[in-house]
Amino acid sequence: MRGLWLLLVPIAGCASGGDIATNDPGTFGGSGGEQADAGGGSGGAQTGGSGGSGTAWGGSAGTGASSSGGSQSSGGTGGGSAGMSTGGTPSGGMGGTGGNCECQPGVQETEDCGNCGTRSRSCGNDCLWDTWSGCGNEGPCAPGTTQPGACDSCSEQVCQNDCSWGGCELKVGNECDWNMGHHWRCCGVDSWQFCLSSCKWSTACETNLTNADCCSGPGPSC
Repeated sequence: MRGLWLLLVPIAGCASGGDIATNDPGTFGGSGGEQADAGGGSGGAQTGGSGGSGTAWGGSAGTGASSSGGSQSSGGTGGGSAGMSTGGTPSGGMGGTGGNCECQPGVQETEDCGNCGTRSRSCGNDCLWDTWSGCGNEGPCAPGTTQPGACDSCSEQVCQNDCSWGGCELKVGNECDWNMGHHWRCCGVDSWQFCLSSCKWSTACETNLTNADCCSGPGPSC
């Protein structure tokens, strides 16, 4: 028995002084793995870019959003699923139509004005008409208007369709030019009529008994 106790003492001393078989945790165990990131990659934008603003003649398309989604991140062990959201639409809509546009820039138009004249205007870069120019190439009168001119009191000048004055012509309803009583015409053999100041022919035919050829001569004074 005494020899058995001597054998057990070195064994107990080895257990308390060395590093063999100890109760300290983790001396030979590996460290635990890190938890993987659970979240995947973020998705792309859900909506596309807005359309471009329209000009007067229609705008171009707006700048679009990226068509691809976010990058797919691989999940770690035990992590979340990768991001799968799709991106927005590739491009914005077409620009809207313009506002109040009266004409196409650079276009010019003309119209009649005044006394057979013309005027013009141009369309500006803002798609609006400029003011009319002055009336040019006019005639001296408006068609149908009248003036005494150098005519007899029974006549007048009438403006023609080309806005120019015509010759003297009897006023409406008149029969002859008075010509201060010197206007006459033959009304039979050796007879004549005078134009009265009323611009009418006298009703009676005057007769010259002394000169049968008077109407072929210088007139009633023969």
